[in-house]
Amino acid sequence: MPTLTLRRLFWTIALLACTFAVQAQDFHIKKSITVGGNFVSSTETSIKGARERTVSQSPNRQHR
Repeated sequence: MPTLTLRRLFWTIALLACTFAVQAQDFHIKKSITVGGNFVSSTETSIKGARERTVSQSPNRQHR
């Protein structure tokens, strides 16, 4: 079944290409939670290469 082997090879190459593309970019993700319009918490995550930084904040305190 050469088509099954080619399909696996294609998906393996595609997965590797996506992995390298993701590693080359920087990401910043922010999530805020509100209940009934009132602030409950927020989390900010920054990813740059192999480094990750997360900052969480609630009405009472801030945590890094």
